[in-house]
Amino acid sequence: MSKKWIYSPYLINPVVRCARAYEKELDGNTLLLVCMDKHRHLSYMEVSFHSRNFLHLTGTRLKGPMSVSAEDLYNKSISHNLAFKDLVQAPDSITPSKLETLPFVAYGCLCASMVTDYSTDSPVIYTEKLPGGFKGCIQLARDAETGLYVPSDMRKVNLHRLSKAFVRVIATYRKGAADERYSEIVHTAKDIDWNRIQFSREYSYLPKPV
Repeated sequence: MSKKWIYSPYLINPVVRCARAYEKELDGNTLLLVCMDKHRHLSYMEVSFHSRNFLHLTGTRLKGPMSVSAEDLYNKSISHNLAFKDLVQAPDSITPSKLETLPFVAYGCLCASMVTDYSTDSPVIYTEKLPGGFKGCIQLARDAETGLYVPSDMRKVNLHRLSKAFVRVIATYRKGAADERYSEIVHTAKDIDWNRIQFSREYSYLPKPV
């Protein structure tokens, strides 16, 4: 018999706080992570964030008919129309941990320090990549339609302890839904000689940090 999801009036404020962080930094945006391995080879990873992805990161769900969409939880959160009877939390107690970590990860995804491949013998949620740092990481899976990565879950874990095989994120760029190119630099790593960095032809237009 499956465990029941649990009503909790204490979920409202944390969920609203997390939704605000997600709306401010990630919703509707695409991030380009420029990564460098130990041989100084560059690779690129694009991550797209939508309102429908927010539900996966909270450990909660709406208590309602099956027709209720993931966007409803997000929209109710940012419009302050969320009631405790709308929400249930996961039966395995992961919800408080996720809600505690999500604001840090929302901001931290902008300045992720590393990316590693996801490896586990029994994955609960399909995941390919993990960008993050010391406070936590977002689990990413590739969207079959767009080819971009999208968030599928998150973990409160120090990524440095989770994996030794990782690439360093040397820069993160952001663009909105209406933008064709990346122009906003939201994060750069320290100790990088940008005069020696040569972007690929596809991203040769990217501005380099000063």
